[in-house]
Amino acid sequence: MNETIKLDTVDKELFDRVMRITETIGVHEIHFNNLETEYRKLASQWLLAALGGCGLLMKIDTKTFVENWVLVLGVSLAGSIGIAILWMMDIKVYHRLLHTFFKEGVRLEADFTWMRPIRINMVKSQETGDVTTRIMYYYFLSISLLTVVSISAIWNISFFPSAIIRLLLTFVLLLLLGIVWWWMRENGKSNEVLTIISDYDKAKAAENKESKGH
Repeated sequence: MNETIKLDTVDKELFDRVMRITETIGVHEIHFNNLETEYRKLASQWLLAALGGCGLLMKIDTKTFVENWVLVLGVSLAGSIGIAILWMMDIKVYHRLLHTFFKEGVRLEADFTWMRPIRINMVKSQETGDVTTRIMYYYFLSISLLTVVSISAIWNISFFPSAIIRLLLTFVLLLLLGIVWWWMRENGKSNEVLTIISDYDKAKAAENKESKGH
């Protein structure tokens, strides 16, 4: 009931302007969210294609001068690189564009307290305050799986002269995987929305305290 009274006291012209801006933000959020969804679908297809290709190579006789495990290594490495590029396009490009509009939607909800805090509650529903952490796991685990396949290929390629080379290449791949993990975590962080929400919560707490005092 209090929310209805608040809306009744809002200037109609201001209300219409805010609602038009909110609608525009929502349209762009849907657009970029759909683009991100397509990239995640493509990442899944890329992973399945790479694993399927590796499995097929192990079942057939290529009848070439290159042994099957070398081809498996090439396919799994190419798959890992491809998924990393898809992550970059998803999070570094389209998610940032989505985040730009989402952040402004959160700012509107924080500035005009008569609005329903839908986006604010969405952020609060995530433990980290951002869905990019879970998205990062999705991509990283896919890359990790293909890295395991690559390491298996290294240990099965027959022409490597010694175990030292195999250990060295395994170390290099694990090091690269660690760098990818660090890179994804550092580039997936975003504290701007959390700062806006923190200020919003403080303002709401102060408003509630003041209303109780009266």
